[in-house]
Amino acid sequence: MVASPPTASANTLRPGAPVKRELVAGAQDVFELRLEAGWYCELTVEQSEVDVAVTLSAPDGTMTLSVNNAGLREWDERVVVIAPAAGIYRLIIAPSKADEGGRYQVDVRELRPARSGDEDRAAAWRLFTEGRGLSAHGSEGRAQALDRFRQALARWQTAGDQPGEVRALVELGGMEAQQDHASESIAWSEKALALALKIGDERAQALALFNLGEIRSNDEKQRALDDYRRALDLWTRLGNGVGQGKILLGMAMVQLELQQKDAAFASLQRAIPLLHQAGALGREATALTALQDIAAQRGDIGEALKDLNQALVLSRQVKDLDAEAAALYNLADVQKLRGELQQALRSLEEALAINRSRGSREREFYTLYALGSVYYDLGALDQAREEYEVALRLGETVEGTASRRARLLNNIGLTYFRQGRKEVALDYFQRA
Repeated sequence: MVASPPTASANTLRPGAPVKRELVAGAQDVFELRLEAGWYCELTVEQSEVDVAVTLSAPDGTMTLSVNNAGLREWDERVVVIAPAAGIYRLIIAPSKADEGGRYQVDVRELRPARSGDEDRAAAWRLFTEGRGLSAHGSEGRAQALDRFRQALARWQTAGDQPGEVRALVELGGMEAQQDHASESIAWSEKALALALKIGDERAQALALFNLGEIRSNDEKQRALDDYRRALDLWTRLGNGVGQGKILLGMAMVQLELQQKDAAFASLQRAIPLLHQAGALGREATALTALQDIAAQRGDIGEALKDLNQALVLSRQVKDLDAEAAALYNLADVQKLRGELQQALRSLEEALAINRSRGSREREFYTLYALGSVYYDLGALDQAREEYEVALRLGETVEGTASRRARLLNNIGLTYFRQGRKEVALDYFQRA
């Protein structure tokens, strides 16, 4: 029999009386809330210091609702329900990860008889929660999540709930970005930003600006930096460390591409402790991967390897596959510099498998490009050309890859040229 986690004594929740608590790692807090049948209840759990899972149980002990938007601490966890029966309901708050703890605040925002629009509002929150859960399950899950978020948006619009609408719009923008749908992501995120500004929701503004910065970082880098800076100002004013850390990391990635190495280094040095303190180990791993790129460019290969090994440990510890794939991709670059081409192939093959499992076409494209380059350096020209051609076909489905596809055509031409097939090579050079 598995022992239950230690539980604090129950406390009564009331509207207008927020409760601040320190959640101990491995423990859970239990609150009681009296609801009448047919009453509408909306409560929030502010989780800037600890990622929490929230469960609401009915008087008979059955679970009414469970909410855990894991990894998205910038938003409050929110419970919205129309009570099916009268009695004492139990709200259970526990850390999403058993070994984490920290302060949180629970607040009963509304407690009243249900009225017109509340059924839509409650249904929207259920759909939104389902979407957040599905979004963690690869490309197919993200496609289903998009559908849930669209349904949630429609229900919130029917209810006239603008705070709910803006939350759905932010998620739609972020999810379209993960699906490599740049134009759709920008459209949703701009709508989210406009509505967030209208209703004064600074968190939603910061998240929408983050989405815009992420997607614009591919082709409009200076504009992306402007979006990030606006978001950073908002998160700083709100005192949200994890939001600041994510923004600084995004800024650093753009600054690296703009060859602003000193600025990128400064951004990463600020981001890493914030992400570490927030327990965002996957993002911290990504920041360390970026930091190694600066070390490698400065010729400090030993420091680069140290950063990458730490990034791999962190990403695997929290099972952040995207961060692990990025660390493996960059490890291959360092291995190439050291002349360890077979090791570089193995690192890239591992990264490719992860990117394919995640349905990330953009990352798969760049990994195939890198694989082709390693095979080319090994003199395995047929294999190099095969990887290049797969990448070329994939790149036609990924926005923002035109210049890299031109290089692929040139590289394919080089494989033919080295094999003495100069006419075929010339054709590819001209296409490039």
